[in-house]
Amino acid sequence: MMKKLVRDNIPALIESDGRTPVYKCIEDKGEYMQLLKCKLQKEVAGMSLEEFERLRLEKASVNGGFDKRFFKMI
Repeated sequence: MMKKLVRDNIPALIESDGRTPVYKCIEDKGEYMQLLKCKLQKEVAGMSLEEFERLRLEKASVNGGFDKRFFKMI
């Protein structure tokens, strides 16, 4: 598994699958913004603005946003 910023509902989804999530909350705003920018670049590569907005809304409704700043450790 990769270390990465994950959406707010991901730890609960991992737990519901019978596994134990290992994560930390990113406290430093600069580090959080850097991780969020990297995540955004990976998710939107090659997408139009319309495709991005549709995907963003879909993922947010299922997996939440990034407000809790969860960083998956393993």
